Amino acid sequence: GAELNKAEAGRRIVFGIGTGRCGTLSLHQLLSKQERSKVTDESRKPSTPIWDLPKDKLEEIAERRIRYLRNEPGDPLLVGDVWSAHLPYIDAYIKLAPETKVIALERDRTKVVESFDAKTPGRNHWQDWYEGARWKADNFWDPCFPTYNRNLTKREAIGAYWDDYHVELDRLVAQYPDNVRKYKTEELLGQSDATRKEMLRFIGVENPRVFGRIHINELKNK
Repeated sequence: GAELNKAEAGRRIVFGIGTGRCGTLSLHQLLSKQERSKVTDESRKPSTPIWDLPKDKLEEIAERRIRYLRNEPGDPLLVGDVWSAHLPYIDAYIKLAPETKVIALERDRTKVVESFDAKTPGRNHWQDWYEGARWKADNFWDPCFPTYNRNLTKREAIGAYWDDYHVELDRLVAQYPDNVRKYKTEELLGQSDATRKEMLRFIGVENPRVFGRIHINELKNK
């Protein structure tokens, strides 16, 4: 619709992405503390960003999300959401709303695999394992990740997810340099405010609010 082609006066759309277990909660806290910000964390409104969908269905969900953000009540200047599962939707978001900015986090592959494995005992979001399952189905989270060959170990599947995620992320960074930026987790959420300020200016925040080192629990549980 026409309302998708013009932003609310001055309103900026931002998506935070990363594999998960990489500091996205801390990124959300930083974004949500900015002036007139209404950035959510893993919001399923207006609909869940399911991973494996045909292109037309994916674009339909993307349009719903952009419309929802454009029509966010009140007068927020910064709207958006932080969630790993937005990755397959980024092309569609930028096509619908060219002002969209995307902040991506990259944490060390081994640390992400170990952290996900430790966080999901008895569950496995990355494999189609329902026949003779040793895992418990999780209808809330399983659809939000891609599915890998069941012959892999769980850790191998998580590693394959990390690999594919960053191949796609690097494509997006190259294709949309004005929209997408990738940061190492330790650089964006570490000791220095400089990278945080640069990131906030990139997404259009005129008076960045930074709060020193913001790692939550030193990322032990992230």
